[in-house]
Amino acid sequence: MELLRYNQQLSLIQPGTEHHIDILLFFESIISSRFILKDSNAKKIIQVGAGGGFPGIILALIDNSVEVTLAEEDERKCDFLRSIAAKLELKNVKVISGKLESLKLDPNSVVVAKEVSNLARTLLLGNKILSKGSKFYIIKGTDWFSEIAALPSQICSTWNTEMALEFELPERKGVKVVIRSNKIA
Repeated sequence: MELLRYNQQLSLIQPGTEHHIDILLFFESIISSRFILKDSNAKKIIQVGAGGGFPGIILALIDNSVEVTLAEEDERKCDFLRSIAAKLELKNVKVISGKLESLKLDPNSVVVAKEVSNLARTLLLGNKILSKGSKFYIIKGTDWFSEIAALPSQICSTWNTEMALEFELPERKGVKVVIRSNKIA
């Protein structure tokens, strides 16, 4: 599997997940991608901090009519993402490299992030790249509630943030959530 081969040099997935990729990455990405596609009705989705391409590659596989942009700062990871998109013949995937803060996104963009940073930092990044009306979907683990509760008031005045989907991973591998944040100011 390409992911495991590249992971040795690039740290694409968290340590200890290699033996549970099917549950921890694919299952999680399929469930969250289906929800995001249905909830947003987006025709263009940008994944920031794309890393190993989860869930962005899965989004592109599930609905080939949606344009998926994978944004990643590490050029080596971008090379991996381009390679995977080419091998899977995903014509609806574009990979861009560079500082995430410098992304120029259309108004009403739909952006996805998976465990890029804590929720407050992720939404602060969203403040820099997203305009009012944009949707930001953030996939988190079990710590999601404390992260929402700890959001500073200035972030809450800019973002309407809520847990939109909660699901359990098979084999008691934990709970995941999709946080939906709408930029309101």
